[in-house]
Amino acid sequence: MIPLPEGELTKRRKNKYGAKRVILDGIRFDSQFESEVYLELKARLKVGQIVGLFCHHPFNLYGSDARVVCIHKVDFLCVMPDGTKEAHEAKGAETALWRLKRKLFEASYPEIPYIVHYKRGR
Repeated sequence: MIPLPEGELTKRRKNKYGAKRVILDGIRFDSQFESEVYLELKARLKVGQIVGLFCHHPFNLYGSDARVVCIHKVDFLCVMPDGTKEAHEAKGAETALWRLKRKLFEASYPEIPYIVHYKRGR
């Protein structure tokens, strides 16, 4: 995939919720708020509270019959110094689909805490 120049992003269809895409450190974020959460987690990475930070990490979500139902890309996956993982999601607006995927994620990966960062003024 060829990365789009920053001017090309404005030619795309506008976001339904008014979010503006941002490119930071060569990573495309779906909103300004998501990029702010990234900067917070990156600061924690620099001081050693986190040893690994992965953006838009995909997880297979499983149904009750152990088949893959869908894939959910969490905004950020953090690896802690003790080796445990945390999933971080930046949310401005909750949708019914996201709520369903969150429940499936928590059922499929009970060992990984799912932390949601909500936009202020919501």
